[in-house]
Amino acid sequence: MIREHDSVVLTADLPASGLVAGDVGVVVHVYDEAAAFEVEFVNFDGQTIAVESVKADAVRRVGTRDVPHVRTAAAWDQELSRRLDAIEAGTAVLIDRDDLRERLKSAIADGRAS
Repeated sequence: MIREHDSVVLTADLPASGLVAGDVGVVVHVYDEAAAFEVEFVNFDGQTIAVESVKADAVRRVGTRDVPHVRTAAAWDQELSRRLDAIEAGTAVLIDRDDLRERLKSAIADGRAS
């Protein structure tokens, strides 16, 4: 059973976030009897590159025979550049993390997100 703070491996690509099957994240929230999880993905500097709500079949627990692998997160580089441009242009929108978490939880419950 996957619990909060467990390391998990993506079993499916999440193209909108630039994440691919095999990327490793940490569960930060368990939804509805482990039907879905909120997973944080970080780089090796500890910076969050994505927080995604995923269904249980999109992740698996990290195994004892798994080997970490490094790749460049090109999509994250593009997103960071987009965010910096928005800040410089004065169009950046700050998001309250608790509000976002509640909206994601609601979207999953309504079947609008996976």
